[in-house]
Amino acid sequence: MVGPQVTLDKIPQLDTINSSVDIDLIGIAKNNNERSAAVAFMSYNTMENLLKPDFFNTPKDTIKTMMSTVISATLPKTTNTKLTKPIKFTLKHIREFDPSGSLFCVYWNISEWIVDGCSVLMSNNSYTVCSCDHLSTFALMQTSRPPEVQNISSEHSRTAQIWYSCSLTCFLRATHCWLFWCV
Repeated sequence: MVGPQVTLDKIPQLDTINSSVDIDLIGIAKNNNERSAAVAFMSYNTMENLLKPDFFNTPKDTIKTMMSTVISATLPKTTNTKLTKPIKFTLKHIREFDPSGSLFCVYWNISEWIVDGCSVLMSNNSYTVCSCDHLSTFALMQTSRPPEVQNISSEHSRTAQIWYSCSLTCFLRATHCWLFWCV
């Protein structure tokens, strides 16, 4: 909290086990009539089971994976909630990172995960740092393509075509002979 009775000289970092957030409370307090600001920062350990990655709008053949716990940041009892600087938050990966996939910092908007106003600043195998220009409920999403089905090589395909043609030819000749001699 920042206010007339409390002064800070640098932006505080708030931490949980799987995440942290940097928010410019000093700048927000200066922009408020009361000259104060407080932030509430929450981390939900199993919320990703309710706000599933399926609610992230992507092409049908995309695999979506929730890569972090869900977090929320809000400014309670603050009249001017406009951020003076984007909020930065660090999310620990709760699943193995797929280097061929894409990471997205997302926020919850009524009924779906959206990326508007959020971006990935940095990522490694364990953590991702996100930046957003607003406060909300956030998570880290990974998208990837499903493994491709092994295509039959053109040589195998050609062999199959030859066998099919031979089988069909034999069947038609046998049918013709049967009709010609037996009927």
